Amino acid sequence: MFLKKLLSINAKTETLAHKTSTYSMYNVVFENKNATKIVFFQPLEQCLFLKKVKHDVIINIYKLNLDKKYIVTKRLLPFDFIFKRETLEFNKYIFFKIAEALDFIHSRCGVIHRNIQKESLFFTEEGGIVLGGFERSKESNEFGEDSIMFSSLISKLLGINASFADFIINKGFGSDMFFDMEVAFFGYRAYTTNQKMQFMENVRKNKAMFVGIYKHRIAWMVLGDINEKCSKELKLHVVDFILNMDMCDIDKLLIPLFQMLDTNVRFSLLRNSGKYITEISTLDPIASSLSLGIKCKDKLLREETIVFIRDNIQLLSQKQQMEILGVMHDYVSDERGMMHVIAFLQSSKHVFKKTDAIYKILCKYLVQSKYKNVVISAIENFYESFDNFRMTTELLPLLCGHLSDRQVQTDVFLLIEKILRHLKEHKSEIISHEWKIANITNMFKQKTIDEKLLAASLSQTVLNGPSSLNNDSNDAAINIIDKEAPLSDWDDPW
Repeated sequence: MFLKKLLSINAKTETLAHKTSTYSMYNVVFENKNATKIVFFQPLEQCLFLKKVKHDVIINIYKLNLDKKYIVTKRLLPFDFIFKRETLEFNKYIFFKIAEALDFIHSRCGVIHRNIQKESLFFTEEGGIVLGGFERSKESNEFGEDSIMFSSLISKLLGINASFADFIINKGFGSDMFFDMEVAFFGYRAYTTNQKMQFMENVRKNKAMFVGIYKHRIAWMVLGDINEKCSKELKLHVVDFILNMDMCDIDKLLIPLFQMLDTNVRFSLLRNSGKYITEISTLDPIASSLSLGIKCKDKLLREETIVFIRDNIQLLSQKQQMEILGVMHDYVSDERGMMHVIAFLQSSKHVFKKTDAIYKILCKYLVQSKYKNVVISAIENFYESFDNFRMTTELLPLLCGHLSDRQVQTDVFLLIEKILRHLKEHKSEIISHEWKIANITNMFKQKTIDEKLLAASLSQTVLNGPSSLNNDSNDAAINIIDKEAPLSDWDDPW
């Protein structure tokens, strides 16, 4: 019973990836590794020799089942999913690698392939080429059939008319770039800083040669080399290199890029967002890094982070929006920063479904900012979405505390009148069971007030206008404003 259940679970993890007239490909997990299962429509006895073959380009067998006619190998991608005729130099290189693999099975294994077509070719997730399709192979001393099939395939796909032997001798008639890449993949970490930057510059100049999956392989290689000891110049060079490689699916690369705790790197990412923002569907994976940009000591970087979030707020989930608003409340208290936050809130009003965090921010800024009129304008824009009960107990007393300020007196009066009219329209909601005083006992460390007295007081306030409100707002302000959280102890200087 347990075995049946286990097999059932394994079956559910198989996902059809591709199908041809001779096989079906499934994405599976084998021994905790991403793998590919290829189910063939003909016997696989001819593939048995592959279990003893170790070659970078020849398909590597994890498991071979002759009865059910399938093999399990590393995760592979169909050739047509990656191949592009436009990347001719890359195509010459991969077909040279295929030619080398064929020469290997001819000379070392005494096997002829007999099935050289694009359906027998695959790519690894790292962009390497793989030769499969050995179900028709057999032992032989004559390999002319393979030579003819190979020449026909490169003529069709590459537009090159050459014999199998000439193609190998001339290394595919291609550029040395990809042979230099082989050296880099093996020994990039040993390069000097100047060699690394020269390598990236050379790759960028020739980026049209590479298919997307190969660009990603190079990007991960140079990014994986970055550490705390690297110079700022090299870090910037890596960021500039990745952003200018014209890569799709760049979202996974953004995570480690934004995790670099370097001010210049972060500026580069924020100021060049046009090079990647259209290629991603969400900013949630880097939301915590954006929050760090708000917490940092560099005020200019903080401001540019806020502007970046404002411009791309639609790419953040509601949960991440609320968390970032909480960070803005806790960490932004300088005048310029507060104005940037308010501008962000005003321009993004249509995005926010919940405004509790915005309420806290604006109440705090009403006390701290010297530009009261800007804060009052923002409150006027949002008050209809605020919690009505909290406005009666917190916001109105806070506003009344500014009635004596001649610079904002008129604006405050007008806003209070608007809020009172709004509260009057929602009077029943405020005094309903939902707002029973028992539900908020000790919320603001005040003594319990009789519910009828609260309702009567509120009714009188709504009828008589703002003059009936208590002008002493300091205690209410203390209840609203949280203490500043300590700044993160970052380098550079974050």
